[in-house]
Amino acid sequence: MEIIKQQYPEGGLINYTQECLRRVFTEVLIHDNYFWRVYATGDYTRECCPNHLKEENFALLNEASDRIYISCNIVSGFLRARPRIYTYYELMLQNNRRGTKVLMRSAAFEIDFLPEFLTERLRVCPEPANTLHQQDRIGACGSVLLAEVK
Repeated sequence: MEIIKQQYPEGGLINYTQECLRRVFTEVLIHDNYFWRVYATGDYTRECCPNHLKEENFALLNEASDRIYISCNIVSGFLRARPRIYTYYELMLQNNRRGTKVLMRSAAFEIDFLPEFLTERLRVCPEPANTLHQQDRIGACGSVLLAEVK
């Protein structure tokens, strides 16, 4: 919340939300925005739905079903209970190795607040991050950081 207050000293959360929604509804193609479609209509179509619900991906999901693990836990509790090396996750935690991909979304327009002990271990990938941010269909974040653990 502090980040939003700094970026929008006048209006705060209301102005931030308005800007996010303005971008989603004026710059993102609504015909394939399954996030907002389901909010507005209550359902998906065959053409406008998440990839895991598309028929052409069912076989791939079925092949991977034995590797899917469902957990009702907080992230740190999950990692304590399953102390393995993970290669893809969205939080920078101790269970990583060289080459691990890190994806972080923030309300901040620029992710320049990470502690030095993290930034010195990351190789930031700005171009893919910018592309991902432009493709954002939800409109709830100000920026995206994509990096790889050195």
